[in-house]
Amino acid sequence: MPQEKISYEEIRSKKVEEYGTQFKDWIWILVKQYKDRTHFLFELLQNAEDAKATSVRLILEKDMLIIEHNGILFSKDDVVSITKVAKSTKGAGGAGSIGRFGIGFKSVYAYASTPKIYSGDYAFEIRDFIYPYEIHHIDLDHDWTRIEIPFNNGEIEPQKAFWEIHRALREQIRSDTLLFLNNISDLKILLNGSNDVIHISKEDRERKGTGGCVLDVSILYEKNRRQREEDYLLFTDCEEEAVCIAFKVDGKELVPVPNTSIFTFFPTDKESHQSFYIHAPFETTPARDNIVEDSERNKVFIGNICAGLQMAFCWMRDNGYLSLAGLNATYPIYQYPEDSIFYQIYENSIRIIAAGEKLIPTNKAGVFKSRSEILLPDNMSIVDNFDDDDIQRLFVSHKIFWIAKEISKDNCQQFREFLKKNFNFKTYTWKDVITRIDATFLKQKDIKWFERLFLAIRSFAVSRTENLGSHGIDVSHIPFIRLSDGSQVCAYDQGAPTVYINNPKIWPNKIENAFIHNSVIKTFYTVNLNVQEYNLVTIVLDDILPKYAERESIEVSAKDLKENISDLKIIKDAIQMSPDIKGSIRDYYVVTDGKQWFKPEELHIPSDFGKQKPEYRLLQGISTLRFITLNYKYDPKLDEKFFVDIGCPDTLQQKACTQNEYLDLVKKYIGGKEKEDIRQKIFKKTYQEGLRWNVLFEGFPEVMNQIDLKKSLGIAGFLSRFVNRFEIHGEIVGAMDQNFTGANVDSMQIYSALGILLSFVPWIYTKDGVKKSVSEIRRRDVNGLYEKNARRLMDILPFVEENQAIEAILAGIEDDTQKEMIKELLTDQESRDKFSKAWKNLKIKDLKNKDKKNKSPKEILEEAAKKKAKGAAPGQSDDPEAVTNPERRQKKLEDEFVKSMDFRNIVSKTSLRYTYQDRLSGEEKAFLKMQYNGYCQICKTTILKYDGEHHFQAINVMKTSELADQYKGALDTGWNSLCLCPNCAAKYQYGVKDISRFYDQVEEKVVEAGSEETIDIQISLQDKQETIHYTPKHFLALKTAMEVFSK
Repeated sequence: MPQEKISYEEIRSKKVEEYGTQFKDWIWILVKQYKDRTHFLFELLQNAEDAKATSVRLILEKDMLIIEHNGILFSKDDVVSITKVAKSTKGAGGAGSIGRFGIGFKSVYAYASTPKIYSGDYAFEIRDFIYPYEIHHIDLDHDWTRIEIPFNNGEIEPQKAFWEIHRALREQIRSDTLLFLNNISDLKILLNGSNDVIHISKEDRERKGTGGCVLDVSILYEKNRRQREEDYLLFTDCEEEAVCIAFKVDGKELVPVPNTSIFTFFPTDKESHQSFYIHAPFETTPARDNIVEDSERNKVFIGNICAGLQMAFCWMRDNGYLSLAGLNATYPIYQYPEDSIFYQIYENSIRIIAAGEKLIPTNKAGVFKSRSEILLPDNMSIVDNFDDDDIQRLFVSHKIFWIAKEISKDNCQQFREFLKKNFNFKTYTWKDVITRIDATFLKQKDIKWFERLFLAIRSFAVSRTENLGSHGIDVSHIPFIRLSDGSQVCAYDQGAPTVYINNPKIWPNKIENAFIHNSVIKTFYTVNLNVQEYNLVTIVLDDILPKYAERESIEVSAKDLKENISDLKIIKDAIQMSPDIKGSIRDYYVVTDGKQWFKPEELHIPSDFGKQKPEYRLLQGISTLRFITLNYKYDPKLDEKFFVDIGCPDTLQQKACTQNEYLDLVKKYIGGKEKEDIRQKIFKKTYQEGLRWNVLFEGFPEVMNQIDLKKSLGIAGFLSRFVNRFEIHGEIVGAMDQNFTGANVDSMQIYSALGILLSFVPWIYTKDGVKKSVSEIRRRDVNGLYEKNARRLMDILPFVEENQAIEAILAGIEDDTQKEMIKELLTDQESRDKFSKAWKNLKIKDLKNKDKKNKSPKEILEEAAKKKAKGAAPGQSDDPEAVTNPERRQKKLEDEFVKSMDFRNIVSKTSLRYTYQDRLSGEEKAFLKMQYNGYCQICKTTILKYDGEHHFQAINVMKTSELADQYKGALDTGWNSLCLCPNCAAKYQYGVKDISRFYDQVEEKVVEAGSEETIDIQISLQDKQETIHYTPKHFLALKTAMEVFSK
């Protein structure tokens, strides 16, 4: 269509009439409404798009920017419009038009004062914003329009303008700039002449059968002769005012695009918070940098976008574009603020799944199911053992599927939390699944499946109800045992074993050999299912002992005794094979006195059976003891040791008296006040510790009545054999608090029950034949037979002190205070006990100090080298700290170590008293954390705690208890500490290690200035070569300490 004739002078005259001369301020308001003045580039592209241009060139020169396009040529109305304020001819373009020609074009005045326009027959220059002046034509294809933007507005230097626009063209005009344009398909940018070129071209292809709603878009982006091609799936609702959604793709994989903006043909400043593109002809702010939130028109567009999203994801699912990775990366789960119009997108994402759309991923690639068909495993290891077919078979349903295992990984956390927050899926636990297993199901599984399953459930699968606990699963009724004929059985049938792990020939059921020879399966059978070996122990436990579970009321017959002797001989052989069963035997009525059945502890071994037991005669006429039948004696296999092993006592048994019985003894022999003191201070307290006050033996205290010298000597001889089983007196503490702290703690020196009898009952004879209590005679006055037959007892009895000897000792002491103190020690038992305890502790401390005195770190390491000891170990950080000046730092460390050896300096309290980091404090912990950031000095791993902190254990190279005190003052420098993970720490502390060359390696190695390389020390842990990695700073502290302390 030919262009209309135009009179520029006429247009200028009308401008004067319309605006007068006071209009420039209005223009500048329009110009400065953009936050970024280079935004005019998009305005120029918008004008070309509205002119239906397919090809556009942007040419940046030193003093101007030129845009050329092949769109519709300017009309007279366009000339009038472009020189008016807030006036545009684009209304005629309909919904496809982008912006207001009048306002948008004014943005060029941020740089230009006199833009020039060449379009067909028109060639004019705009002056003072609104006045067009005709200019000379240039050589230009008649169908093209050219706009020149000179950098001449006087506000910005041309050079600055050039570089601002240069940066914008390179950074803001991206490959996606043309994505939502209907017309422009080719954009070329020439920077600084033609030396630097950017070329963007776009090609659209409509997908068949979609009615134009799905398009393949290919964009070729070339920059500096380097090309890259980007492919997109574009979805549109094909409305007149169309909304679009675009996903970047690589083949059939969705590629997430981070930090996309909302598009209104071109990107706005509004972030979409999605990994795909959203476009709609939104109503925007005048600067086109944001979306108008309260626009009803925009709300309609958001609704259309929501419908488009549902269509897009369903189409991509049905056409092979949707995978778990793609869904996780692109599904719109971002929760916008509730007062934002974009919040509908988040609600729509929930609504799509809630409505039953099949968008939940399963473990089969490309297969998605609705939320009602999806199951969640309580533990993902369930899915490793039971696939969808297994679950459908066990629960008799073909419409249940596990959710994809991959969703449990960290990269799916946000999508996983979205599903968890908004939907209630049915969850199956190990117990739900395992309890449905039957023999038919198991017969179809191979040995590898069993092995994998048993590894997964061995920590909580039990066959004994007493072992269930809160997390255990009873598997005793599951037929996990695979027999040699291919059938499946339970390990026990009504309590009786169905199989034995060693497949005895005489047993009818045999476990499949391959299962027995698989270590994992065999362990599960024996440990979890309690499958036993068929042996004597099993016979005893399963066949013999049950016969003696109850005490028979009828008298033992000769036949019964014969069978019993035979059973006892088998039991003896079983004990030799497995001594642990002795405890079980003691609970059965397995021995007899010839008349009735008893538990072993109820029948004594008589003197006639073996060695003599004179103490039995002490109880004649006082207490009746029961003895095993002498018929056992005539079988040589059933010796005295065997009966002792199963629990038959071979002497008088120790027993415990009650509190009341004890207090009666206290009152009778010591006094009522003492009885009440013990009751109040000790027995009324909730907790007691200390002296075992209730110890007695069978027949006591009755045996001490009607006593003669022979009986007295018998008592002394018997008790002398067992002095290590009782105490005469000692300290006891009572408290209401189990930690024995607070105001309600009382302690007393008291006599034990046996101590009361031995100390205060007249039972011991003097040389004169008089019967006295121990508390009223001196030891030298006792009948000499006691010293001969019961010296050990005599040594602990509290005889009266030798007063003459005491007086002789005191006479040689002049100082009254010392005399009083020594007298108290010699005469008061409680004081002697306290002194003895303190003296013993002091001697032990002296021995320890003497043992470590003058031991240097070198000597300790040399001792460790002679014996493969137990102890601690080292690790490494990602960024070892270099020592820029090793000599200067070493001098500083030497001064610190020398100073620390001065005993007048207080020893640092930061030495490693504790193993675990959360109980460590001070400089040493901080030093290790700074050097290694929680990474192990041996295996270089770290453990991340729930709060994000790194967990490590601080371990000593040498035990601080072995170091002389003079070497402890500088421990806070970290020279004797290591940063280890719990595994390496345990190996170093408790395992076998060889550090024989530790000291030599420290001497040989040096720290190089500025080096960040670790210094490695070789050791052996658990007979395996390991390396301790030191940072330069840490190693320098160790080396300097070794050198200073060795001097």
